[in-house]
Amino acid sequence: MLTRRRRSGERGQVLLFTGLVFVLVLGGLIAVVGDLLVVSNASAKARDAAFLAAQAGGSDVNIASAASVDVPHSSQLTLSAAATTDCEQAAVAADPGVSVTCSVNGGRITVDVSQKVQLPIQLVGGSVMVRAHALGGPAAGTVTAR
Repeated sequence: MLTRRRRSGERGQVLLFTGLVFVLVLGGLIAVVGDLLVVSNASAKARDAAFLAAQAGGSDVNIASAASVDVPHSSQLTLSAAATTDCEQAAVAADPGVSVTCSVNGGRITVDVSQKVQLPIQLVGGSVMVRAHALGGPAAGTVTAR
C-alpha cells in the first residue's frame, strides 16, 4: 500500500518562491517606470526649450525686409543676425543643461536641442540622449476685415 510521506521540511516553499519572484518582478517594473518617467520629463523640457528658442529667434525680424514692402507677408521677411544669439540664449534659459544649435536660412530658423539625461535607476543603462527639433520664422501681423 502506498503511504503518504509528510514533507514537513518542504512546507511553505512555494509561497516563499512566489513571494521572491513577485518582489523581483515588481522591483524591475518600478525601475523601468521610474526611468521612463525621467526620460519623458527631460524630453518634454527639451521640446519646450526648442520651441521657445525658435520663437525667440523668429522674433528677430530684419527691419530692412519689413520696410521694403507696404504690407509684409511672413514669406517676405528675413531674420536678423542676432536671431541665432537670441535663439541660443532662450534655449539655455528655458533648460540650463541643454546643448543647442540654431541656424538661420533667410526667413527660417532651425533649432536642435540635445541633452544627456542620467537615469535614476540604472537597470538598462546609465544615461540616455534626449533630442528635440523645432522650426520657426518671422510672422507678419494679420489683417481682419470687418
